[in-house]
Amino acid sequence: GSQVITAHRAARPPRLDGVIDDACWNSALRSAGQRWSIDVAYDDDYVYLAIKCPGDQLRTDHGRDGSQTRVRDQDLANVDRVRLRIDTDRDLLTAMQLQVSDAGRTHDAIDGNPLWQPTWFVDTKRSGRDVIVEAAVLRRDVVELPITAGESWFLLADAIEAGVEATPDVIPDPNQWVLVIFR
Repeated sequence: GSQVITAHRAARPPRLDGVIDDACWNSALRSAGQRWSIDVAYDDDYVYLAIKCPGDQLRTDHGRDGSQTRVRDQDLANVDRVRLRIDTDRDLLTAMQLQVSDAGRTHDAIDGNPLWQPTWFVDTKRSGRDVIVEAAVLRRDVVELPITAGESWFLLADAIEAGVEATPDVIPDPNQWVLVIFR
């Protein structure tokens, strides 16, 4: 259906520059009536994610300076940010959360618990009316075993406004999640 995308094995990793022009980005899903899109690729070491969201849903984060961009789990409570939730077992009960502001400040957690400390790299870019987020997450920090053809996960990308707590849904709506099938 319209909420299903295919993740293909990447012949080469994408260049994380906030520009979705790499060969591995080829199956982006655009939600009906929205300007959001999401794409996934992978190799033996990383899962690559590309998210395009409407720029009007993310106010500019002016908190960036050279030293902050390397700090893990920054306090993003007072900035707009993109949140990507990854549910590898598709139970809609627990999900890994990667959050990033348009300035590239990050926070990661599992359902709000910041003890999950994945290795991930990200770049963002405002491009016209959109904000582009490209990320590479170390595969073994998401799933222990290599990704196999036919495996599937749920993903959900959304925007969180400044001042709003990023809490998990009490009763998740499965129609909001995107099914990613690995090929």
